Amino acid sequence: MEANWSATNHANLMTEVTAEKSKDWQTAYSANKIQLLKQVSQMVDSAFVTVEGDTTMKKVPCFHAGGNTNYVAVTKYLYDLAIAQKKEPSKSIATIFNKIKSPVGMEPDDVALMKKAISIICNKKTYQTAKDTKTVVTVSYSSNQAGKNRALRILGIALHVAGDAYAHKAIVKNSEKIRTKVKNDSLITDKATVLAKIKAETMTTAALAKSCSDVNEGSRNYADKIDFLADRYTVGAKNATEQLLKGYYSKSAFKFKTFYHDDNDIKQYRLRTYVI
Repeated sequence: MEANWSATNHANLMTEVTAEKSKDWQTAYSANKIQLLKQVSQMVDSAFVTVEGDTTMKKVPCFHAGGNTNYVAVTKYLYDLAIAQKKEPSKSIATIFNKIKSPVGMEPDDVALMKKAISIICNKKTYQTAKDTKTVVTVSYSSNQAGKNRALRILGIALHVAGDAYAHKAIVKNSEKIRTKVKNDSLITDKATVLAKIKAETMTTAALAKSCSDVNEGSRNYADKIDFLADRYTVGAKNATEQLLKGYYSKSAFKFKTFYHDDNDIKQYRLRTYVI
């Protein structure tokens, strides 16, 4: 099977960073909790889970680091919601929304759409995939089970956004190997423009995929291919996943090192601007 972000690897990071079980926070993530987080990731990428009318989760840009959405602010917002719900599991999601400030720089309509999407994911008992209907796992707790499950689901959305930030918003490295790959790729329609942007280091992985005559194929070959600019997955997204899971366990405040790691030499689109 081809190792694509859009397939199992998007969710497998959660298993990878907790697999060692040498630390308390790793042990805290039971198989059921990991399964729930993975199912949320599937729902966020679903073409069948609708928000309103014809809008699907795949068309909620801020859930996928789409366009110019501030993926740092959105990840922080979702993480803060998850922590607030975890600390007050008896409170409704509507009450939790009122406790946390909306992400900066977002249009009111986009914030409203995001909140609707969060509410839907928080309450889904089943969801549809291309193959079948899946039942969402319920994690057992001694008290306030519904609220604690909601908190985990919101964390799952945050993990998805952070992962997509590396899948879609990494800057394509200006290397001879990549320029040669682009030159030899018959799918890329305007090679001169693409090569110029790569040399200037202004081309994101998502933009590179969209420069292909078949965007889906372009995504499979570039943005969603974890072997392309592999540090995006093995360092960047893995670090983000670990920071979010570890922080959630200890109910810690969001840390901006979620999006920084010394071993990751791949630039992220507008990262400094978005952090500021």
